[in-house]
Amino acid sequence: MLLEDGSKTILEIAKESKFNRTGVYRIVERLKEMGIVEEIQKDNKRLMSAAPLNQLELIVKEQETKAETLRKMLPEISALISPDSTSSIPGVKVQFYKGQAGVKRLLENILNTTTEIVSYTANDLAEFTDMDFVESWRKDIMNRRLFMREIIGDYYLKLRSIDDVKISNIAANFKTKYVDDSVLKIHLHTIVYGHFVALIYIHDAEPYAAEFQNEQFSRNQKQLFELAWNVAQEV
Repeated sequence: MLLEDGSKTILEIAKESKFNRTGVYRIVERLKEMGIVEEIQKDNKRLMSAAPLNQLELIVKEQETKAETLRKMLPEISALISPDSTSSIPGVKVQFYKGQAGVKRLLENILNTTTEIVSYTANDLAEFTDMDFVESWRKDIMNRRLFMREIIGDYYLKLRSIDDVKISNIAANFKTKYVDDSVLKIHLHTIVYGHFVALIYIHDAEPYAAEFQNEQFSRNQKQLFELAWNVAQEV
């Protein structure tokens, strides 16, 4: 898109790609780190532009070298990793999830809980899945008469206004509070439910999740959440 049409704003890229703006922002930031996309200032606008062709060629050669190394290691890696895999030690079971489909499975599992759901919300769940899925998931929470509380911080509000949060806070099943970074930095999306603690994050523009099953761990996380909730502000 940038190679064909030149420089564009994040909003223009999101509209043309039909992808949510937050997701586009994360991807562009990663591409900037890799040197594939450059940021320029023009008429008080932040524009994203493709890097010069010779620079892209160097990056491609570097990636080809890395790919060849990984290709040689693939048999060993395949024996150790699957899209959804399980690991355990005495008293703790860990389930790993990869990609949008994996994170969706995790979120669907959460709907089976009979307890309250609490969350340190670092990202919009649509960044890990898609907007249609998240809207359906929230409706399922209401239909199953589950209750969810979440704490957001400055990281979450980077690309959102507090008014957007207030709108989503209207439903009786959901309650959101805000905590300043000086009190608690929320940079990792964490959900606690039943005897489970789930972590969801993005690496190289792909979502991943890990689900820990341990009664004491989940209880401790819930206690810490209550402490944070008591000092968090209403929105």
